[in-house]
Amino acid sequence: MLSRIPKWVFFCLAWLGLCLCVPDWRQFWVDLANRVGLNGLFLSLGSASLAGILLKLPRSQDLRLWTITLMAWMIGGNLWKVWLIQDHLDSPVDLSPLNWFWQAMTLAALVILCQMVSRRHWHRLVWFAQAVLGSLFLIDQLYERYFDDVPGLYLLTQLNQAKSVIPSTLELLSREDLAFPGDLVLAIPLLFLRAPLAPVRGLTASWFLLPLVVSLIFGLTMDADDLRILRLRFRNVAAVQRLGLFHYHFYDVLQMVYSRWENLIDSRYDAKRLTELVKQSQKSIRFKNETLGMYRGKNLIMFQLESFEWFVFNLKINGQEVTPFLNKLARESWTGGLQDQSGQGRSSDGEFILVNSLLPPGQRPLVYAYPSNFYEGLPALLSKAGYLTSYSVAYYGSFWNCRYMSRRYGFKRNLFREELPSDPNNTIGWGLSDYGLVNRLKVYWKEFPRPFFAYVVTMMGHYPYRELSTSQERLKLPENLAGKENMLGRYLQLCRERDEQWRRIVDLLKQEGLWQNSVVVLVGDHDARIEYDEMALLQPKGTFDEVDKIESDRVFCLIHGPDGKLRGQGPNYAAQVDLMPTLLHLLGVTDFPTACLGINLLSPIQRKIIVSKTGYSIDPDYVVVDNGATWSTYSRSTHREVARTDLPVQKELEIWYDLVRDILRLNLVPTMLKMN
Repeated sequence: MLSRIPKWVFFCLAWLGLCLCVPDWRQFWVDLANRVGLNGLFLSLGSASLAGILLKLPRSQDLRLWTITLMAWMIGGNLWKVWLIQDHLDSPVDLSPLNWFWQAMTLAALVILCQMVSRRHWHRLVWFAQAVLGSLFLIDQLYERYFDDVPGLYLLTQLNQAKSVIPSTLELLSREDLAFPGDLVLAIPLLFLRAPLAPVRGLTASWFLLPLVVSLIFGLTMDADDLRILRLRFRNVAAVQRLGLFHYHFYDVLQMVYSRWENLIDSRYDAKRLTELVKQSQKSIRFKNETLGMYRGKNLIMFQLESFEWFVFNLKINGQEVTPFLNKLARESWTGGLQDQSGQGRSSDGEFILVNSLLPPGQRPLVYAYPSNFYEGLPALLSKAGYLTSYSVAYYGSFWNCRYMSRRYGFKRNLFREELPSDPNNTIGWGLSDYGLVNRLKVYWKEFPRPFFAYVVTMMGHYPYRELSTSQERLKLPENLAGKENMLGRYLQLCRERDEQWRRIVDLLKQEGLWQNSVVVLVGDHDARIEYDEMALLQPKGTFDEVDKIESDRVFCLIHGPDGKLRGQGPNYAAQVDLMPTLLHLLGVTDFPTACLGINLLSPIQRKIIVSKTGYSIDPDYVVVDNGATWSTYSRSTHREVARTDLPVQKELEIWYDLVRDILRLNLVPTMLKMN
């Protein structure tokens, strides 16, 4: 009689038995009930098939023991590593019992998959699968320490460039990282042992493959709000908070595949809202005041300074100014702190924002995600206005796709390390120092027709800030900042040396006759990644709250006009996207449409919101912190959390999420140019 009962009934019963073993099983069923019904079906099928396989496998006790042991190793080892990473994120991940069980089921299924791939060497495949996952999680751990986020697949495809940042990587290692390769070392004997042969035909294969695939894709079906956040996120940690680290990587692969044909099935975007933002930007650029066209026809020399943050400006340590020359130069210049809006592309994202006044995708480096798009930013616009446009960087043209992307942005004359010979007397860190780079470029600038626009990317001052010798350290730091192991202290020493470099650069530009005929811009590309507990050492109160974190996430910006008449300090409500409109306003380049999302900071016009990678300034008075599933609002004056029900926080943010995604995904810059 039992033989007449369908085998799937036994599988479902096995699944129910497994569910009763889950800790907090009541919450487990609540979580399951709150999901879409289809989710429960897919998850049940996947789990039932796994349970059925485990029941059918052992025609020998040895095979059963091997299978259970390797499953325990696969589940326990990887979930522990996942927990280590998730626990250190700036937004801790608190997953439901259902989610943890789902991840455990998938890991267990990998063991069965190895058995199906090879009967004789399946246990060795398990070891190699564990090695791949361990390497992936180690990369996640190191990346999390630097970015407070997790990498996406696009970034992992660029590991060939890791040799350039080996010192930075070694700086991030700690003792707890031994856990990632530790279990592999202990399991090396597994490679030399012989395991019982595993079955590969019949019920095992047929009932396993389809439910597993379905379970991986739909096992944790999200509701509409969750799916929206996953699709439009600026940070990958939002996906980790909903899926867990292990399944986030599966989701990331699926998302990349989906993005390949997404444009074909979805071409809708909020044209009304986009038109409104573009016209607001154009209005601010054309705002008629004493600064409109102040420097029409002048050269523009723009320096992108590696990891140069706003907080070092006017900072004193033991009575010593960190940037004495720049502090003096600021008295005859316009200065301001710009909210850092870069994503995983870091310097390349900062560059994209500064020259295009658009936002990068955040979870993927733009230079690899959307390299073929049409961009009409500062280089292209100035080129049409009669400027020769030049792009220079103190490193190789292949690094982060620089040579290709500089042409896509509209630069006509490009110079890289291949064209700029080294200078042993002016080399710091990765190559030429700031002064050494300018000293090489002056030869080319002399030959450029006037006016010209030169965009210079410096490499001095790169994380982990170990570029200076002891003799080059000009600051006498207090004990809590001194020493080679203190990153904040090393960073301050580099900023002091950079300040000295800029004293020499300004003298050089004056000697060459460039200072008197050029608008010179100094701007940071992204934050310096100094730990907040170290930053608290600079605070009189000795603590660093949520508002301090956002306020500190600003880069340095200085605009110097040739006549010294442009003076003052910008608002504390400004971002990197605002630099391009401000420069167009000063140069008087307003005769054609401009496709940008920033605001001219020399006009009284303000936007509703500044979007950044860590927090969101809703207006000049409040900041909103993204906690994953919730939002927290703080007063910028009191630093206290407040209830702001009158602010449409999530709605406004989602509008920006949609716009940033659609502008890049649908290549809407040509459309934006037509919005008069």
